[in-house]
Amino acid sequence: MNHPIVDTDTLTHPAVRLERVTKDFGGGVLGLDDVTAEFRTGAITVLLGLSGSGKSTLLRHLNGLHRPTSGSVSVLGQDVASLRGRPLRTLRREIAVIFQHFNLIGPMSVLENVCTGRLGSLVGPRLSLMMYPESVRRQALEKLDRVGLADRAYQRADTLSGGQQQRVAIARALMQNPKILLADEPVASLDPVSAREVMSLIQEISSENQLTVISSLHQVQLAIDFADRIVGLRSGRIVLDQATEGLYAEEASEIYTSVSGMALAGHGGR
Repeated sequence: MNHPIVDTDTLTHPAVRLERVTKDFGGGVLGLDDVTAEFRTGAITVLLGLSGSGKSTLLRHLNGLHRPTSGSVSVLGQDVASLRGRPLRTLRREIAVIFQHFNLIGPMSVLENVCTGRLGSLVGPRLSLMMYPESVRRQALEKLDRVGLADRAYQRADTLSGGQQQRVAIARALMQNPKILLADEPVASLDPVSAREVMSLIQEISSENQLTVISSLHQVQLAIDFADRIVGLRSGRIVLDQATEGLYAEEASEIYTSVSGMALAGHGGR
C-alpha cells in the first residue's frame, strides 16, 4: 500500500487547540467550563464521559457549529470563532463528521450516499447518481472499496446492517479528503462486534492518512484499545487526560469512575 507523503513540520503542531474555552448556554448551564486542550495531528483522541458532560459541545466548537462564550478555538491554525461565510465553509471542508445514527438517505444507493460527501465542493444540485461527475463516482467507488463495501455500491443504503451503514458514512466522510475527522458517538448504535470493526477501520484510516480523529465515546475499553489518548469530561470540565499506551483492562473501571464522578457521589462529595 502506498502511504501519503507526510509533512513532518505539520505534525509538530497541534491540529486543534482550545484555550480557556467556556460555553455558557444561559440559566447557569455551562456546556464547557474553562477547557484548555490540544489535539495532536494524526492522533486518535477519545472524549470520554457521561451524557451531558460536554463531549458533543466540544466537538461542535471545532467546526463552528458552536462559538465559545469566552476563550479561543484554533483548528488547523485558524481561529474558528472569527470565521464567517466562505472562509468558514472552506475550513469545514477540511473537517469531516460522522454521527451515531449514520445520517444516510435510506432509499438512495450506497454509492450516491458516498458521492454526497463531495457536495460542498460542487456547484448546483445533484438529483441523481449520474449527475455527479465521473471522477466523483470513481472516487466514491474507491472509498467504498477502502471500507470493504464496493460490492454493495448499488444497493439501497437502508438495506445494510448498522455496521455497514456506519462504514458507508465513513466512506462519505473520506470523500472530503479531510484533515480532521470528528466522530460523535460513532458506535453507540452498534453491537459490540460491529463497534470494534468500525473503530478498527477508523484507526487504520487515521494511520494511513495521518488523519486527526477526535471521537466521543461511552465505552472505556474501546477507548483504551483504539485511541492514543483519552480526555475525560465531567460537567464541562476536563477531569482526565491520559495516554492509552500501557493501560490495561483492569484500569477501565477506575477511568470510568474518574470521569463519571461516581467516586465523589459515593463519598457524599459535592
